[in-house]
Amino acid sequence: MDNNEIAEILEKLEKAPFDIQLDNVRQYPVETLELLAVKLYEQRDYKRAYTWDLLNVILHERVIKLNRNFEWTEENKDRFIKVNDKITHTFEKAYNEAVSIAHDLEKRLNNNDDFIQDYEIEIKIGLYMGDEFYDADNGSIGFVLSEPKSDHIPINYSFGHSNLEYSLSEKPVHLDRSLNWKNEHLGNTFDNDYIGYAVHALLDDNQWSFKDIMNITTIWADVEVRHQYFTENV
Repeated sequence: MDNNEIAEILEKLEKAPFDIQLDNVRQYPVETLELLAVKLYEQRDYKRAYTWDLLNVILHERVIKLNRNFEWTEENKDRFIKVNDKITHTFEKAYNEAVSIAHDLEKRLNNNDDFIQDYEIEIKIGLYMGDEFYDADNGSIGFVLSEPKSDHIPINYSFGHSNLEYSLSEKPVHLDRSLNWKNEHLGNTFDNDYIGYAVHALLDDNQWSFKDIMNITTIWADVEVRHQYFTENV
């Protein structure tokens, strides 16, 4: 299927009511759904909210088809748990770094530092599949999944001076092992394992399939700090 055919399909889908979109999208195989998702993502217009809606419909249908035929072999289970554990570990390292930075900023606040009047710290986790899922020239499903559509993705986390005490009073849901998210999307597959919030959130977002998560090879953590100086009543 060439670019012109993909563009024609997208044009028809964008003009159709939601229920018609859904019925039409369901008829396409995974390979076509990926071509549609990549093309739509490449031509995205942030002013056209329905573009994101259609992209979500396409990605959701792709996930349904991939997960329906997925087999949980012991090898696949081991790989899935490895990725799950690595994401949790990476978030924990980023969180510890963020807390350490917060304590340093609090000291500056307590010492009446002229520049620190408020701050916010945000942890952003980036997930990237293997190189074969990224083609800079022709686009690929890797870019669609790993590049967030907005500043919010399910596994980001933020806190600041105003809510620091509350934030530190209990662990983030990402690190709370008393909450095991193994059943909602995974049934009884991982009865004896711990599934973290991050993997649950990815599955709940209906864009990452089991196979996509297993193919994650790089986990990137950013700890972004914004602290402010402001003058009032000028």
